[in-house]
Amino acid sequence: MIRRVAAFIVFFLCCHLAIAQRSFVFEGKVEDDRGVLGYSFISLKEPKLQGLTDSLGYFKFILPDSFATITVTVRLPGIKFDTVLKPRYGKSHIIHIPNSGHSLDEVVIKGLTARDVLLKAVKLIPENYMAQSYFSYGYARKYTKVNKQVCNLMEASMIQMRKMEKDKTIHDFKDSYAIRNLRRSTYTSILPLSGDGELDELFLQDPVYFLDRSSLNSFNVRKMDCSFDTTLSDSLTYVISYLRNGYTSDFHGIANYCSILIGECYEYGTIFIDRASFAIKRITRKSKRHPAYVYGDFNYVKPTGKYRFEFVDGYTEVDYSQVEGKWYPSRIVYTYSNNFMLAADGMFSFNQQEYFEYYGDSVSRLVDGEWANKFYENCYLTRRHYKYDPQYWGQQDYPYFFDNPVSLYSELGKYTSLWQQFIDEGKKE
Repeated sequence: MIRRVAAFIVFFLCCHLAIAQRSFVFEGKVEDDRGVLGYSFISLKEPKLQGLTDSLGYFKFILPDSFATITVTVRLPGIKFDTVLKPRYGKSHIIHIPNSGHSLDEVVIKGLTARDVLLKAVKLIPENYMAQSYFSYGYARKYTKVNKQVCNLMEASMIQMRKMEKDKTIHDFKDSYAIRNLRRSTYTSILPLSGDGELDELFLQDPVYFLDRSSLNSFNVRKMDCSFDTTLSDSLTYVISYLRNGYTSDFHGIANYCSILIGECYEYGTIFIDRASFAIKRITRKSKRHPAYVYGDFNYVKPTGKYRFEFVDGYTEVDYSQVEGKWYPSRIVYTYSNNFMLAADGMFSFNQQEYFEYYGDSVSRLVDGEWANKFYENCYLTRRHYKYDPQYWGQQDYPYFFDNPVSLYSELGKYTSLWQQFIDEGKKE
């Protein structure tokens, strides 16, 4: 009798926990009249989730809550299909796209498809953007979160020298930097996949000035799913939504990304193009790991090999402003997230998310004489000696895009005053 009661109690507790931990699984398959539609981009409006189907057209989302209806959008080259489903959680759904599904290629503006407009914008990059060397005065910020705990804030007032690469048939530059003012919080060594606070990791995300490695070069544009976003377009601007499957220019800390991790990610976003000049004015980009990608032996973190990494996602915005007929990057914000697992058993160890922000003040073909010989390709912001200037920094008011500065500063100064950290870090050799 006692055993039966004990068994019943265990069974009751298991059932109770199962109900309490219930997840809402929304899954199914995408197909058309010819068969399954593998690697289709699929987005859910209500929970605001996105992903790709696998090679057999299957998708699976773990929802934060139950929904009575879910608006689903499926995109793939030439197709955009919207439908509203009543979810049957835990059961498979079939999303069937009929031949009458809305074809993106049919949408044209003045005889140009979205891809035509984008290809023309890329072709005109040498005319619309500076094709000679120049200097840019601005401000850059970088910080890190490890398991959502912020650390390693670095802020720099800087001059960027951007030199056109010689013998290049495509728009491409080489950057070096002069640091005018610097401050950083107490530096904690973690697991950077690239350099120590190098600014290149931020500026290489500029898809126009580093066209050869970006998703905007003509090769990648021809492989994009492009469509006009008529809800955002106006009389002055073309707005194009795009999806590039199997490639991203978000390198998320991997210096030689293009040579070792092709197919790991996909990206999608929005491109704003000036109608008169076909200059690209703004780009937003989201990048995600491809659900079917397998890393193999390419994701060990060197030099120890103790950890393996897996990309989670990334987000980028780049704004361009026109100065004397040429367009320059005036704002770049960029973040990416990687998970790290122990190589020995694959157990999750920690998540690391990097945040970068740049705000340009002015551009010039000349630089002040005192800075002429102070440009370096490698900045080493984590180790660079400096003298903290509270008066200068008290006058700066550059915005934070990703976080509230009050809460961020509070967390950084939890144990030692942040201002004292700025002073002490500058004294380090």
